Amino acid sequence: MGLHLAPTADQDNHREDWGSVVDTRTGVVTTSLTRPDLLAAMRARHVYATQDRNLRIIVTYNGELMGTRFQGAQVPAVGSQLNIQVDVADDDEPFAFYTFDVFSDVVGGNERAEVVAQFEADGDGTFSLDGITYSGGNQYFFIRVAQSDDDGV
Repeated sequence: MGLHLAPTADQDNHREDWGSVVDTRTGVVTTSLTRPDLLAAMRARHVYATQDRNLRIIVTYNGELMGTRFQGAQVPAVGSQLNIQVDVADDDEPFAFYTFDVFSDVVGGNERAEVVAQFEADGDGTFSLDGITYSGGNQYFFIRVAQSDDDGV
């Protein structure tokens, strides 16, 4: 039950240059580029969508990779703050300015999730997004990262 989704980004022009004409990519967070590890990461929703062909993002919530479903003892206490870390790296734009919008809602809630917090950062690095609270139930979170040059994920 609930939403168990992950974003993807690509283009399909049915021509020989498929996959290289645009900068959109689906990033997969995995330990190796083997078929079993890639498929396992996709099944676990450890992916992100980007409009920047070489932007790398790793997001963790309470030490678990983005896309992780918290169950049983992993579920945070109602009212507790989440430990959200975002690691960004862009080889050709290492000093870019980033805006992180944190969205949240509950399954079956509003038609559109609302921004519950916004953070800004300069350059590549790991950033803590503090002050995000788990309110209980089937609450979900996702993060939109915007880059100063209008590239984004």
